[in-house]
Amino acid sequence: MILGMNHFTAMAKDPAATLDFYERLIGLKVGPRPDLGFPGAWLYAGDTAVLHLYFERPIPDPPAGVIDHMAFTARD
Repeated sequence: MILGMNHFTAMAKDPAATLDFYERLIGLKVGPRPDLGFPGAWLYAGDTAVLHLYFERPIPDPPAGVIDHMAFTARD
């Protein structure tokens, strides 16, 4: 059973412009992110991580979109 949305992950080519958009215009804040071996950022709404950004990862050809994955909180 799905209990709620956990986070979604998007790919971005321009880290500065992407972070500016999500921080300044949307109001999310950059927070802790484990070392995953590639550049990126976790953005938080309060204490909750809601957006994971990938930087410098190859975008599929042809691109199917910028959303890499969505994660849900579930039970059972």
